[in-house]
Amino acid sequence: MAENVIWILQREGPSGRIALFAHNGHVMNARLEGGVWSAFERPPNAMGRYLKPVLGDDLVIIGTVGTSSLAEASDPPIAASIDAEFAKIGFSHFILDLRASGGEPAAAWLAERQTLGTNMTTHMALTPVSAFDALLFLGTLTPARIEPAVTAN
Repeated sequence: MAENVIWILQREGPSGRIALFAHNGHVMNARLEGGVWSAFERPPNAMGRYLKPVLGDDLVIIGTVGTSSLAEASDPPIAASIDAEFAKIGFSHFILDLRASGGEPAAAWLAERQTLGTNMTTHMALTPVSAFDALLFLGTLTPARIEPAVTAN
């Protein structure tokens, strides 16, 4: 994935830009740890871990945070997870720039190992300020759905 991003940027030239949307586990600047990744002796690196050294500050990695509305994910978020803590803030959506996350105790908490929901039913472990440049909180995450077409009578 990282090679594909570099390939695109090389073809776009010095003024070229791309917006890439992918799962947190693909874009973050960290190893994949916790949840299903616990089975690996040495978990793989995510794409951001390859891109950050090459692109530096030209790369902004934005992770997505929220809680699931799926019935099969009926367990509430882990009490001290990023998802649960962000939900306590009381806004339905917001973005937090981790590059300038400000004063204590929030900055200290974001610099510690935390748990983040993934795939709506499991979690992974990461250090937010190392893995992402910003976190986008979207409140309740729901599956994609197709709205019925509106027809004129």
